[in-house]
Amino acid sequence: MQLVQRNRFSLAAKSALLGVTLAAVALTQACGDDTGVTPEDGLAFEQFAETYRQAQCERAVKCGFMPDVDTCYVALGQDFAIAEAISAAAFGDLTYDPQAAATCIETVTSASCEGFTLLTPQVLEACDTVFGNRRGEGEPCVAAAQCQGIGSICEGACGDGCCPGVCRGVSDAGQMGDICSDLAPCSEGLRCLFADVSQMFECIPLAGANEPCVDYGCIPGYACDSSGSGRCFAQASTGSACNPALADACADLNEYCSADQQRCVPLPRPGEPCGVNPVATSFCARMAYCADTTCQALPSVGEECAGESACLGQLSCSGDPEFICGSLSSPSICVNFE
Repeated sequence: MQLVQRNRFSLAAKSALLGVTLAAVALTQACGDDTGVTPEDGLAFEQFAETYRQAQCERAVKCGFMPDVDTCYVALGQDFAIAEAISAAAFGDLTYDPQAAATCIETVTSASCEGFTLLTPQVLEACDTVFGNRRGEGEPCVAAAQCQGIGSICEGACGDGCCPGVCRGVSDAGQMGDICSDLAPCSEGLRCLFADVSQMFECIPLAGANEPCVDYGCIPGYACDSSGSGRCFAQASTGSACNPALADACADLNEYCSADQQRCVPLPRPGEPCGVNPVATSFCARMAYCADTTCQALPSVGEECAGESACLGQLSCSGDPEFICGSLSSPSICVNFE
């Protein structure tokens, strides 16, 4: 069997789009509701973990990352930052805003599938306001969720080890040209991208229309023609005419640019022929992969890995000799907020 994967993200990158734990659901149920909030006031705290999880999975299905919600529950964990915040709020370390929570859920549910990630800036901004009493720059923390601002980190934190750290937020984040990583984010307006000159990940400004760029280094609504002009071009909207010679020609995560129709069409589902254009011969929906010329469903828990390595969502392949897709890994979240 020839295994070919042509999606916007590698399997590892897809997995990183969503978090890694279900433990926060159990925490909120165990601790009960101490807010006294009624449904009319917004979304009660003990309902938030599962409601967010449901919305998250519905979005993953809508955007083609998962075949259905039930499968999503076993193949993708809850957003890690949300899970950390729920844990902190369950122990009284963070406050919870039921109205903001309802807005967060509505944003997750209604957000389009256009862009390069499920966690769009709109989703991140709406959900960032759900939890309060967060720390400022340089204040002590044990989890990033305790720190103010999107992209902030808790420097020195170690997950369930609850190591003491300090908050490093966007005000102290990387500037243009600084070396960056998941633990060393960039300032607003910059993105952590691989730089050809240094051969390292650096904070790089997002390029605008027809400006020189690197992969994934353009402003929203644009993509980089890195194999051609090296400049940002406007992506085509759902069902619109497009240039099939351009990678990422279509903005919607569910679509690719058909060579025959020269417009954005749905990515093929399992059992359908792989999509073809001048860029690749192996386009499939993101819950699938191209085997020879046909899209096949990525395997779920307990199923044989595709090509001895690939599994659905965040699931990992056990490797030699079994090559079986295992269950989601255990979370690493601090539950000691003294």
